[in-house]
Amino acid sequence: MANHANPDIDLDPDINYFNDLYDSLNNTYNSNYFDSNSFNESIKTLNNNMVTLINFNIRSFNKNYIFFESFLETLDISPDVIILSETWLKDENKHLANIEGYDASHTTRDAGIIGGGTSIFYKNKHIAKHLESLTIMNNNIETCAIELNMKDQNNIVFFYLYIDHLVDQ
Repeated sequence: MANHANPDIDLDPDINYFNDLYDSLNNTYNSNYFDSNSFNESIKTLNNNMVTLINFNIRSFNKNYIFFESFLETLDISPDVIILSETWLKDENKHLANIEGYDASHTTRDAGIIGGGTSIFYKNKHIAKHLESLTIMNNNIETCAIELNMKDQNNIVFFYLYIDHLVDQ
């Protein structure tokens, strides 16, 4: 593995794991990670009809929402879809997880199990259907899926798969 002095690079799984394992993919695929400044710069060239998505590991919606909201305020656009992992929401409190201007679908862990949970927030100008048939919640994986009606365009299915980092331990 490469020896870098930059902590952003040191923590990047593509540079430190996947690229070493799957070197043949380096020329074809690239995962880009953005801070708010680089994200804002990159969206300047996007077509206004494009759908924007942000994926974020929030590690407790209730505890960290104010920080996440501050991050969203640094963006020049409001993403169409926000996917959050490790929301730590339960059935009894998921209705309290709100982002202004968005509706949501949630997958929650059973009461008594700490952590987990995935949520897909979508702008409330869109109509979406939670795809219960694609929802999985067990000790190994969590999924959440919606079908987003894009009005004059084809519908888009957003499927999020989260694998707990403790699965192999």
